[in-house]
Amino acid sequence: MKMKITLLLLTGLVLTSCTKLEDFSGSIKDDYSKGENFATRNGYSDSQIIVRFKNNLSESDKIDIRKDFGVEKNFELCSCGDPNLELWGIDPNVETVEFAVERLRRRSAAEGDFLFDMKVEPIKGYETKGAAGQIEANLISTTAKDGINIAIIDSGIDYGQPFTANPFKKSYLFDTSTLLNCQSSITGWNFTDEGAPNDVFDYNGHGSLVTKIITTTLDNKQYDYNILPIKAFKENGEGSYWNVVCAFGYIQKVQEEGGAIDLVNASFGKSIDSILFDSNSLLNTIIHELGQTGALVITSAGNDGLDTDYGPKKHFPSGFATEYNLGVGGYKYNSNPNARMLMHPDSNFGTTSIDVAAPYDGWLVSFGNTSYSDIEGTSFSTAYVTGLLGTTSLEKGKPDPKDLKSNFLNNSYGTVHYSNNLISFIANGTYVKLQ
Repeated sequence: MKMKITLLLLTGLVLTSCTKLEDFSGSIKDDYSKGENFATRNGYSDSQIIVRFKNNLSESDKIDIRKDFGVEKNFELCSCGDPNLELWGIDPNVETVEFAVERLRRRSAAEGDFLFDMKVEPIKGYETKGAAGQIEANLISTTAKDGINIAIIDSGIDYGQPFTANPFKKSYLFDTSTLLNCQSSITGWNFTDEGAPNDVFDYNGHGSLVTKIITTTLDNKQYDYNILPIKAFKENGEGSYWNVVCAFGYIQKVQEEGGAIDLVNASFGKSIDSILFDSNSLLNTIIHELGQTGALVITSAGNDGLDTDYGPKKHFPSGFATEYNLGVGGYKYNSNPNARMLMHPDSNFGTTSIDVAAPYDGWLVSFGNTSYSDIEGTSFSTAYVTGLLGTTSLEKGKPDPKDLKSNFLNNSYGTVHYSNNLISFIANGTYVKLQ
């Protein structure tokens, strides 16, 4: 499915500290010397930034840093999860967001990043089956460490749908009730402003179809799994980098409390100007940190048909160069096994950032008697690879995520294939077939 991206520049709040232009160098300085609005030109908010304080920083130190940036009252926290993450309001007439982020990145006690919005388009004709706030107790799994544990950051999950096809598996939702004390949540969290924060019900359909592809892949081998749904996108598909960062921070908190998440599916993203694609990105750091706690993040390449390695735009977050991030592109599906392998023209590509390709189109996702066939995109390619990684991980004794990724891609597990027709688009021309 193609993800359409929109930008909503958010309302600015007061900030009382400024920085001199001569303190900085490079393209930001050059653009402002020319009087250009860097934020407007590059598609992110000119009035808010995301901040993360270092662990174990005292509250008094946090207050001092906020005072330095003039945001003592103009900040908010993630509604659950990492208490060190904050969203700050910045007055661009006092200090630009670029300078504020640069100043934060020069500190040892905090780091900053830009804010932009993104969107996953709703599934056309999606029919909800459940009802918000009505998760049946028998859907909550009590065997979290026995199977593969998969967090899915998306539009939530329609828990009225029959996600598991295994007759011996009725419970599939990861139990967070004993891990985090966030308004009595029993599974996952809602970081949007749609519905109750402790209710992850999906009105959009995207998250539910992504989840169904993953669970079907595992059900085909009757493997045990536990799904942690985290809602970052609303019914209309709108979401933001802030929602996504909070969602990843939530998973980090689950890990700290012994939750043992093995895989994180991130079937979303945005193609952004390459000048903004920085190794200092907050999410790049978080993904790397998550990997060190045992989780591999699987990200979609995006659906703009762009070379996101060497073109003017890179893709967030599939382009992050960390060993704990596996990027997935899409090839044209053909039921004929002898057909020539072709990259789908709408899939982003890159031999450095995109690790493997899976079918872009040809998907048929069914919930009982209701089926959805007119869906396509790297979102679903990614979900399929996540399912394959889940089965592979269980078969190989749940290896370290770094080893899981490298052994999966070099075909030590016998799961992937290679095509000369894809070698100009995907690292080593690596792809997976439908099983």
